[in-house]
Amino acid sequence: MSNTENEESIDLFKQALEATADGVVITHGNGNILWVNHAYERLTGYSLSEVKGVNPRILKSGKQDPVFYKDLWSTISSGKVWNGELWNKRKDHSLYLEEQSITPVLNESGAVTHYIAIKRDVTNQFQLQNQLNKAQRIEAIGNLTAGVAHNFNNKLASILGYAELANEEVQQYSNEELIDYLNEIMVAGKLARDLVRQMMSFSRNDIHEIKSVQLSEVIKSTVKILSSTLPSSVKILTQLHDVPDVSVDPVRMHQMILSLAVNSSDAMDGKGVIIIGVYEESVKSEMCNSCHETFYGDYVVLTVQDTGKGISSEDIEKIFLPFFTTRQNEGGTGMGLSALHGMIHDQKGHVQVESTLGQSTELKLYLPVAHTATGNIEVNTEESQNAIDKNVKEHISIMVVDDEASVANVLAEILRHYGYYIEVETNSKSALIKFSENPSKYDLLITDKEMPHLDGIELSRLVSDINKSVPVLLMSGHSSEKDEHYSENIKTVLTKPFETTELIEVIKNIIL
Repeated sequence: MSNTENEESIDLFKQALEATADGVVITHGNGNILWVNHAYERLTGYSLSEVKGVNPRILKSGKQDPVFYKDLWSTISSGKVWNGELWNKRKDHSLYLEEQSITPVLNESGAVTHYIAIKRDVTNQFQLQNQLNKAQRIEAIGNLTAGVAHNFNNKLASILGYAELANEEVQQYSNEELIDYLNEIMVAGKLARDLVRQMMSFSRNDIHEIKSVQLSEVIKSTVKILSSTLPSSVKILTQLHDVPDVSVDPVRMHQMILSLAVNSSDAMDGKGVIIIGVYEESVKSEMCNSCHETFYGDYVVLTVQDTGKGISSEDIEKIFLPFFTTRQNEGGTGMGLSALHGMIHDQKGHVQVESTLGQSTELKLYLPVAHTATGNIEVNTEESQNAIDKNVKEHISIMVVDDEASVANVLAEILRHYGYYIEVETNSKSALIKFSENPSKYDLLITDKEMPHLDGIELSRLVSDINKSVPVLLMSGHSSEKDEHYSENIKTVLTKPFETTELIEVIKNIIL
């Protein structure tokens, strides 16, 4: 082969190595770098002129122990190919996971003269796999939580139901101390109920309930949690103005505030001031930093400000992207603000970021004003009791079916207290037999959803086959049932534990 042909072959090999998408490194036998391609330069941030003659250990991240490198060098120095993954550090000190293959080049006598390493960045694949694993763990936790929540909600339904009955009975005796005790039981029971619902929402992709919420109250309750979880060196201040209600899911609002406050604490290295505020603003035209759409209208603005390191203008455009983080070396995942992006837009809101590098960062969440109330039904007990004429109630027959005897019995006591004729069954098959014997006797079926042998949905279907005119009120210990679609005779789904006023109002709406 002529010199010209040799030169052409060398040029071709060099062009091929430059064209490959993977980083390529050629080193001397002692490990010092001889040549790198452009992909290596893009991957590491180092140019050929910076690394030529330098040992590849400049990329060491400290993530692998000395034994790892000893085994690697033992393999390649013996003339064998090494394949594996390792964490390396770029010129800008950011970490990345590298899939690498190192092949020794041997001379005619079998001695190693050079090494060729092929490098591929697999950080994104690693992070995606981690997210998948996390999602699978969350799903498993969610399934476990759902089972526990169902049983726990049944117990709470009994506790709250009997406490309400006792509270009504004791009113006539004017025993203020006993009334206070019962009120405390009901308050604790309702807090436990809300805690279970929050657990369900945090542990799985649960149905989220949009309601009219006073944001200042959400902030106050969240600050109580933050005060006991963030380092004592982080001071939390609030600036709360009188604002209209907003239509949001209060649990998700708790999540967003908690997430932003934790981010702020991390940005300050656990020492500084976080200011959480709320005010009203009529927006004429603003740009959302997350979805990049223009928005306008009446908003309640939630602000979270910290005295941290700040964010550069370039990074503000990236912080809502999945996996982007300015704290990679400190274990940041880059998922916090991308999750916020989804949550805030689910609430029909927008977000803006204002930051001064080295001084502070402020995130503003714009939430639309609730023009109509969408909160829970609030009904005065006395009005509910008198809403249906007593003579009418006495002629209304209701069958209550729940395999949890304590729940069935307390429901029966409550409804009898309100003047209804009640029959109780704790076995759904027995309930179906009783219903089939006299199908015109019952005006309403109240049944639990989760029961052995014959669940509430199937019981409702079979009841409808016998008498289509009998409506059904379905109860469930799970909090995600309300958006499911059931047969036509199922008129309402109530999540346990529910309040007596809500139950009576629902029955009134179904029957009348």
